[in-house]
Amino acid sequence: MNEFYAEAQKVNRTLASRKTHITDMELKVITHNRKQVLFIDYTQCKTQKEMIALMERAVHYYKKSPTNLRILSDFTDAYSGIEFMSKLKGYGKELGDKTEKSAVIGIDGLKEILLKGYNVISKKQVMPFRNKIQALNYLTSES
Repeated sequence: MNEFYAEAQKVNRTLASRKTHITDMELKVITHNRKQVLFIDYTQCKTQKEMIALMERAVHYYKKSPTNLRILSDFTDAYSGIEFMSKLKGYGKELGDKTEKSAVIGIDGLKEILLKGYNVISKKQVMPFRNKIQALNYLTSES
């Protein structure tokens, strides 16, 4: 386990140092309808290690946040696998009470099946959307 954690930290440092499109693969807080949403952009992740490293950074932010969070994750063209989903389920149980609402975009095929499985065991339902604006509108609505 320690070996994996060390590898995840190494990948995390690599991701943080890359200069890629939009968010430099870092977490980003988006203001929409005068409400804040934590945006986690997995679109450039091509391996489970990259996905897990970015998720670990999101978890760190989560734990430091004094308030419940609205979360939008973009999985468009991102690689996902059993190891990532296993860790995500664990964090979902641990941090579910800190989630006000959660939405995802870029979910299709196998990822859609994995999301349904995640929603069965999760404290909070993650809602899939076709595009970012629909997801942000849902996350910032009063209902």
